[in-house]
Amino acid sequence: MAAADVATVRVPIVWPHRAVVRRGALDLHALFAKRLSILGSYMGAKGELLRAARFFFTGELTPVVDRTCPLADAAEAQRRLEASDQFGKIVLEVP
Repeated sequence: MAAADVATVRVPIVWPHRAVVRRGALDLHALFAKRLSILGSYMGAKGELLRAARFFFTGELTPVVDRTCPLADAAEAQRRLEASDQFGKIVLEVP
């Protein structure tokens, strides 16, 4: 895709599990529904990032965990992810 074409791509028409490089606002519902990734996105000034990071460091913002599995069950955890049967992260416990 040519650089000029990238700016006109809309999230709802992107195939699942693909990537588009773009600046600006996105429809987050479509982004998550299609399991798209944002790579290298920049959202504001460094000070804003540092203020937001405090939520992570203080534990006020925590990930949603669907389940925790032993490493021996990694194949089943992968199947669950591929089937989109989880809500949140699947954590593998490493002995």
